[in-house]
Amino acid sequence: MPEVDMSDANGRRTRRRVGKTGPFLLALGGLTLGLCVLGVVEGRLEDRLAGIGAGVSIGLMILGLVGIWRGRSERAAGRSLPTSARDRAIRDRAWMASFIPFSMIVFGGLSVMAIGDLQAGTGDIGDGLMVGVGLLYGWLGPLIIMGWDGKSLKNRRLLEDELTRHHRARAVIPGFIALLSLMTGLVVIGLWRADLAVRLGPLAISVAGAAATLRFAHLERQADAGD
Repeated sequence: MPEVDMSDANGRRTRRRVGKTGPFLLALGGLTLGLCVLGVVEGRLEDRLAGIGAGVSIGLMILGLVGIWRGRSERAAGRSLPTSARDRAIRDRAWMASFIPFSMIVFGGLSVMAIGDLQAGTGDIGDGLMVGVGLLYGWLGPLIIMGWDGKSLKNRRLLEDELTRHHRARAVIPGFIALLSLMTGLVVIGLWRADLAVRLGPLAISVAGAAATLRFAHLERQADAGD
């Protein structure tokens, strides 16, 4: 009786799953964005809720594009996706760290507009929620780097090693420099326009976090390619 190569079967299933997920998320994000635009045009959706929906839609579309790019790069390189639990966990973490920074910047930008409305006295609860979401997203990338997000905590046994700690230390450097530079700029701006400095605060946090997260993702992919 012929022996079945379970590793090859798992690799094929993983490739099919990755190949379908990217286009699905891209289509879902585009559909959601279209519904938000339609709701605004028809006057059935508040601008703030439409902004939140648009941010979520853009995040889904970015995730979909990254998924499509990942699938194509795998096929072009002629490499099979990792089949061991540890390799899959590492690849998924690098993939997550690659697209999360763009969502962080999107929500950081949306929170800038929300703070402006609150400062002008025209904001509502939706603006307050958007500011909260923007601040939370600013922490999302660093949580992935430190291994404090839900998935990393679940797979800590597989993900925590000396190489990860080395990448973590190297990734923090550009994020720290970006944060110091941006905060210095905001202090200078605040001497003349304190309201503008406060408004740009969440975006500065998101950009600094995104810089560190992208560096971490690059190091992870570089190590994976070297293997």
